[in-house]
Amino acid sequence: MVNKIKIILFTMLAIIFVLFSLYKLGGRAARKTFELKQNKYTIARLNKTTSVNNEVENEIRSKTDDAVVNELRNDWMRK
Repeated sequence: MVNKIKIILFTMLAIIFVLFSLYKLGGRAARKTFELKQNKYTIARLNKTTSVNNEVENEIRSKTDDAVVNELRNDWMRK
């Protein structure tokens, strides 16, 4: 009788341990997925910012000094 109770108790503990381990692994995987998604978004945002910056620099370099001064004088507010 005591052996049967021990077997049932250890089996229940093993099942609880396995379920808890799976729960922890699932949480870790979800956290990792979220971090990867955030990193992907950040990289895309930085790439867009860099491309806009490069476009502005190329536009400024292609113009003469007088044209840049005139454009700044006419349209000096940020958009």
